[in-house]
Amino acid sequence: MPQHPLALNITCSVGLVARYRQVALSSSALLVRGRLEGSPEGVLNLVADRLHPARQ
Repeated sequence: MPQHPLALNITCSVGLVARYRQVALSSSALLVRGRLEGSPEGVLNLVADRLHPARQ
């Protein structure tokens, strides 16, 4: 079985972006919390519900 690189799409709603705009624009890395969804084609989507700055 061939191995494929893992790809993950992250979807943020307009409301989430508005709520976490400062965090998203000022952080070099983010921790994203949300609901993971998979499709029959093997595509993974993370529907975000929170963003946090990653500690460095």
